[in-house]
Amino acid sequence: MTSLSTPRPGTGVEVRDSWVPMIAIALGQVLMSFNVASLPVALGGMVASFNVPPTTVATGIIMYSMLVAGFVMLGAKLNQRFGAVRVFRIVVLLFGLAQVLMTFSPNATVMIIAQALSGAAGAALLPSLVALIAENYRGAQQATTLGALVWLAFVVRTTWIP
Repeated sequence: MTSLSTPRPGTGVEVRDSWVPMIAIALGQVLMSFNVASLPVALGGMVASFNVPPTTVATGIIMYSMLVAGFVMLGAKLNQRFGAVRVFRIVVLLFGLAQVLMTFSPNATVMIIAQALSGAAGAALLPSLVALIAENYRGAQQATTLGALVWLAFVVRTTWIP
């Protein structure tokens, strides 16, 4: 990673790291936010496509949210044990595979299973995003990066939710 040194008045030198890792972190956040924001928009189409009641399709949305919320601490433990970079790479791959399964789901049951896999991956992805920020940035740059991550989640969710 590239570092730039810029003098800071009265405190010595502040090291500014490259913003390149933030691109990967932001894309991970977009994955999670877009998934949860786009499903309510697609609800009607999935109901018609699978020929099931709306509550069945909504179960997939709930499954994702419950698994993310229920297993985020386990995801944090996985990050602590195996490292944030390794966990990030694995869960992004798992999340992508789950989304491919979601896209080509032949029925509502497969869609719900795909959302459960996405939720399990999201539970490990969320703490890895924060851990990657903590590993790559310090001081004011770390605060800016965390703020950007929260802002990005807000923008993606509010833009796509009708």
